[in-house]
Amino acid sequence: MTRKEIISTFILLTAIFQVSGQNYIQTIDSQYESSKEDALPGFSITMIKKDSIICHRSFGFSDIKNKITLDQNTPLAIASCSKQFTAYCILLLEEEGKLNLTDDIRDYIPELPDYPYTIRIKHLLSHSSGIRDHIVMLGWQNRQKEKYYDFEGTLEALGEFGGLSFEPGTDFAYSNTGYVLLALIIERVSGIEFSEFASQRIFEKIGMSNTEFSFRRNTGSPNPYSYDWKKKKFKEFNHQEVNALGATGIYTTVSDFIKWDKFLHNPTKDEKQTVKRMFISDTLNNGRILNYNNGFKHRQFNGFRIVEHSGGWANYNFQYTIIPELGIRIIVGANNEYYYPIGISEKVLKAILPSDQAPFQNASNFDHVPTFFQNQYVCKDFSTCHIEDLGDQYSITGKNLYGAIEYPILKIRNQTVIDSSGNRLIFNLEDTSFIWYGGAYFNNPRTFDVNFAVDPLILAAHSGVFYSNELGRLKVKYNQKKRKFKVKTSFGSNPKVLSNENRLLRTDKDFDIIFVDENTISLGNSRVRVKFTRNNSNKR
Repeated sequence: MTRKEIISTFILLTAIFQVSGQNYIQTIDSQYESSKEDALPGFSITMIKKDSIICHRSFGFSDIKNKITLDQNTPLAIASCSKQFTAYCILLLEEEGKLNLTDDIRDYIPELPDYPYTIRIKHLLSHSSGIRDHIVMLGWQNRQKEKYYDFEGTLEALGEFGGLSFEPGTDFAYSNTGYVLLALIIERVSGIEFSEFASQRIFEKIGMSNTEFSFRRNTGSPNPYSYDWKKKKFKEFNHQEVNALGATGIYTTVSDFIKWDKFLHNPTKDEKQTVKRMFISDTLNNGRILNYNNGFKHRQFNGFRIVEHSGGWANYNFQYTIIPELGIRIIVGANNEYYYPIGISEKVLKAILPSDQAPFQNASNFDHVPTFFQNQYVCKDFSTCHIEDLGDQYSITGKNLYGAIEYPILKIRNQTVIDSSGNRLIFNLEDTSFIWYGGAYFNNPRTFDVNFAVDPLILAAHSGVFYSNELGRLKVKYNQKKRKFKVKTSFGSNPKVLSNENRLLRTDKDFDIIFVDENTISLGNSRVRVKFTRNNSNKR
């Protein structure tokens, strides 16, 4: 299967929604010519409308060496799409009165650090707990060993990383650790292993006979394939990966996942209320909608509500997309990182959904975008953007924005400010900050503050030794002559500073650095934030 054939498939998928009174599968088969000349891994895609499967196609191989084709019955890891099953297990236990979503998680896991705030089960479900992703932090220290992926190892790591990125309920940061803790709670409350609970209460009940939660992939399953972007070729991934059970860990087939989709959209009377709660977004303490809960994220696309989640783990990739208003669902699974299910699903959405239903107006004359907002901005999750006046419209631009490098700013009739993707903007007219729901895969409210340029004459004042109880020392030195920063750490290997974007230092590691003030540095990424304070007396 060639890349050209993959692209042509998208065109054909568009056609299935334009054909009336014909067999959808025959429509695709009549125009698609499968080729075995190129032995490549591939993907499987299923599209469902209401109760009918309207497209069910697979391309490529599950085992290139033995010429075994990939199909709807090929075992795949669904990675973070496992989170929705973990969430459903939690809701089942609550329905039975065995726990409450407002319970303190330390009631069930007393070994956790003595956090300064109460963290509730609901905070774990919506990634609003502030608990840092321990796998990320271990990666910074070059310590991502297998033992830290199980329950015992997770608790051991959290014993070292006892801080929080923020006060629970006040912000969002995606955390695999939170869902591992949910799985541990399920195990302790139910009295049986988490994987067995999920099997009994979900998989066996709805007939998902080829599905399981597993800490380690079955050695009999076909290996996935990695892709070398420089050499432009695939390589078999021979490692038997382990999982952060609860956050990841489900191995299933597209055929089995269809049964899960059917269950969610046709629950029995007894299950209806629990299923309904699966699709309710959470809110922050200040009442702002979080757009994430129970293993699903929510967004707008061309005026339609989209509920979805992606998964990527050890070169497996998966995407589950729901368009509630139209009763359409898209399931895409791949055994490689090249044919990316998120991108495939997104192209299908663009092909099948009409243009935005809401009447948009240009915001070029809109007084909610005053001149002083035309500036560079930095967010505490280390993303940056720029608001500028393009003459006929305002636009948010940035190199690292999800889905686009430019978001035109629009408005709708009720004066709510939105961007071209339907994400809300809330301008704070009392200062030069704004809250934006866009620019990231998880479209949750993020505060952007003006990224003021630091006077080169006082950059040296940021030099010094900063300290964190969890990670140790961070030494920052500014070379006035070369106008460059150099950073040394007591954890992992030293990062190379790639660029100095005013208050933000970009590095070649999985973290960047923000100068909060002369005595405080924030280090991290979109998942983890660690505060370092100037303290030359501490050594580690």
